[in-house]
Amino acid sequence: MFVQFTAEPSGSPMSGVLIAKALRGRGDAVDAIFGRPGSCAALYEAEGCAVHHLPHGLWLTADRWYRQLRRWGLDLTAARQFSRLIRETKPDVVYVNNITGAAAALAARWHGIPCVWHLRELFQDVGGEVADPPLGGRSIVRLALNRLASHIVAVSHAVRKNIVGERPAVPVSVVPNAAFAAFFSERRSPEECRRLLGLPLTGPIIGMPGTLRPMKGHGFFLEAARLAHARHPECHFAITGSGQPAYRAELEASIAGTSLADRVRFLGNVNDMAAFYRACDVICVPSRSDPCPRAVIEPLAIGTPVIGSDVGGISETLDHGRTGLLVPYDDAKALGIAFERLLGSPEERARLATAARARAEAEHREDLYCDRVLRIIDSVRSKNES
Repeated sequence: MFVQFTAEPSGSPMSGVLIAKALRGRGDAVDAIFGRPGSCAALYEAEGCAVHHLPHGLWLTADRWYRQLRRWGLDLTAARQFSRLIRETKPDVVYVNNITGAAAALAARWHGIPCVWHLRELFQDVGGEVADPPLGGRSIVRLALNRLASHIVAVSHAVRKNIVGERPAVPVSVVPNAAFAAFFSERRSPEECRRLLGLPLTGPIIGMPGTLRPMKGHGFFLEAARLAHARHPECHFAITGSGQPAYRAELEASIAGTSLADRVRFLGNVNDMAAFYRACDVICVPSRSDPCPRAVIEPLAIGTPVIGSDVGGISETLDHGRTGLLVPYDDAKALGIAFERLLGSPEERARLATAARARAEAEHREDLYCDRVLRIIDSVRSKNES
């Protein structure tokens, strides 16, 4: 049983597809459970998974103790629904693919089924989006992880430290995210990819991938873009992803009437991200916090140089000056200088891209990722059978 909070396009369900694909590839039956519907569910169906919709994932969303009690009650109801589904499907392992899946983990505990809990988030104290619960605080989260999980997977050492803590009661493995094999095999020219996406055929392009959420640092990116554009007026900037319409409108308003107004493209959801990375001369991931972004790993696999904020899993993925550049979050001057550094040196872009590609092949291939995760699944299954 593979449990995913949302099927909306984002890093977590896309990474989950890799796991589901690997399980199906070796003949395992997979029931994929989504708390929210979305287009990614079709990817799981295409791999032969049985797809279910079961609302859950509210236990960490309250900002007042009384709301938290109510939402715990709703997730307890969801746990009972998971319990019924477990009785119907009889899984050997329940795999929870994000921190919000306490209901599924609890149901697995009731049935004595091993649970692998895959953590992809960070708490707000390091800029993440997970708030300490009003009741019990962070200790209640760690208690749930230690009581309900048979094995914890963290996407980075930053996540392990921040979410799991120093003395976990269950085994913890750090397994960084991976890029689909298609990113490593991309062979189209930048010009072809620019035509496909309707991007300018001349002038350098700095791209920013990811969903439209404040955590991703769009304001930081646009301020640095303004500084870089003053020195490189031929440069264009492209932003992918969707989000709240009000947030996009705010970003568009921030550049209206400025020199960036006709230089920034908001592309929305891009189905062919390999084309986007290849179309760009530089990729920027300016997040205020990030557990282990696929938006860094994928361009590394393509061979496009990356500039990222020196935070969380980005710091672990990029080796500053060798496989990419790191800048302090919200230092627009430093980011603008990094843009100028790469825009002014095709040789350095090529050097970084070559080293980055080698690192991605060594650490972030699909087959390596799946092998690591399947070994964990098999270990908890074998322990439960013995």
